[in-house]
This record gives sequence, structure tokens and C-alpha cells, in this order.
Amino acid sequence: FTNPIGPGGGNAASFADWKDPVGGITNKIVMDGDTTDPGVGLATVRNGLLIFRYASVWLLKGTTTANYTLVPVSRDTGCIDPRSIVETDEGVYYMSRQGLMLTNGVTTKNVSGAVTHTLQSAVGMFTAAIKSSFGGYCSCALTSGGQIVISMGVASVTSGAPDGDIQPIWGAMFDPSANAWTRITSA
Repeated sequence: FTNPIGPGGGNAASFADWKDPVGGITNKIVMDGDTTDPGVGLATVRNGLLIFRYASVWLLKGTTTANYTLVPVSRDTGCIDPRSIVETDEGVYYMSRQGLMLTNGVTTKNVSGAVTHTLQSAVGMFTAAIKSSFGGYCSCALTSGGQIVISMGVASVTSGAPDGDIQPIWGAMFDPSANAWTRITSA
């Protein structure tokens, strides 16, 4: 990371803003070293920077190296795909193995509701395809009306299907204000 600098400041050629001014080492934030829980993505909330990992979510708070604090938000629900992270006024939505989650940087909440089991089944197919190196996607997007559109697909491995053919497995729209789901299908 870089040290905060004012407009027109900084010297990219010397990398001075990338180094600790006291020790001279490159600035980095060391987490817990858990290699089984890799980083997935980042998002901002009012009180800091969210760090999404595969099996956990962390919050980085502070304004300088002297007061940075790394706090676990959830050690139970991580993010399965960086394309599923959506920042909203209410907080940050993301897809976990448990379903669609909402975090405000302090707590996490599963908002899957009535589609929890269907969504978890689709996530299971997605993660199985990723672990098998077939590939897939899980993406979420915010509409102009404030709904969250979710789309998941996996690479098809059925006989006769061309290599790399992505098959949709689940699509829906979540309306946070009504706490309601609308299923999206192509049929």
C-alpha cells in the first residue's frame, strides 16, 4: 500500500511512498498466513476496507500505519467469486457457500431467505466445477432500482458439448427493500 500523500505529491520513481519511512521496508499488511483461505476481493464500507477471503471476511480500519487494525468480520462465510461482490448504501453483498450475504463491516447476515437451499445447491455445483478445473462464474450486479441480479454458470462437461461451453445453472434478482426474489430463466 502507499502512504497517503497530498495532490501533486509523491515520487513514483523512488517508490518512497511505498516504503515504511522508518524501517525502509515495503509496506504490507500481514494477515494470519492461512494459505487455505486465499484472498478473493476487496470492497469499501463506511468504517474501512473489507478483505474477502474464500472462507472469511476481514475489516481493515485506520488511517495510518500507526493505527491500522485488522478485525475479523466473519470466520464462517467467505466469498466464492470476486465478481459477486456488490457495494450498496446498505452494505456489501457477496456470494458465499451459505448463500447471498450482506455485511456492513461489523456483522454478516444471510439474506437468501426462501431460496437458501436452491442457492446453496447452485453454489455447490459452481464450487465443484471450480475444484475440478472446469471453470464457472458467479456474478452479481446492482440495478438502477437497487435490486441485486445474480447469475451463476459452469463449464459444460456433458458429452457432445464443445469444450469451454458455459451453461447457466441459476439466475435471479433479489430486492432488498422487499426481501423478495424473482427467478430469471431463459425458458
